[in-house]
Amino acid sequence: MRILCDTSSLIILIRIEPDMLTDSRYGCVTVRQVWEEFFQTQKFKNKYPWRGYYKRQLHCLSQSVIDTKDYQLVLKTAKIIESTQRNTRNDKSYGLSRRDLEMAAIVITHNYSLCSTDISLIDFLEQQYNISNFEPLRIINNWIEEKLFEWNDTQQAVIADWIRCNEKPQSAKEIKRFEALTGYKYPCD
Repeated sequence: MRILCDTSSLIILIRIEPDMLTDSRYGCVTVRQVWEEFFQTQKFKNKYPWRGYYKRQLHCLSQSVIDTKDYQLVLKTAKIIESTQRNTRNDKSYGLSRRDLEMAAIVITHNYSLCSTDISLIDFLEQQYNISNFEPLRIINNWIEEKLFEWNDTQQAVIADWIRCNEKPQSAKEIKRFEALTGYKYPCD
């Protein structure tokens, strides 16, 4: 199961497949913090006026599922590691927020795969826990390979809009894979 840890991932994926959080075939979950940021932050209200359309499809993990004794122990441990270890990519502190540490603890405790565009969170989980990240385009590519849907012009327009809104760039590897799977060019102009 992949957990969507930020709004950037959610913004593209919910528009590509609105049922991704309610249909287990898509293998995605999210948490209340992402929901709140997406629907209550003024920046997203202005930038993504269409977001209200997806409110009913955005189901979150319940707090009782997340907040277990194991979660609390992992959260304490992650805080210690984050405060004492340095990011090997840049030899700086990871600089994770409380929310980032909570996300890391959820991923670790519940054995989820990470889907985030937050480089510090990605680095922390990869370096300290050997947990790799699924970028949004990789998830889309997996869905296409699993034949959960066929790519079309409407979905292509969603990716074009996502790129126009300056969301995080995707890896060259996944872009090449996307083009091979869909026959569409990326990025969309």
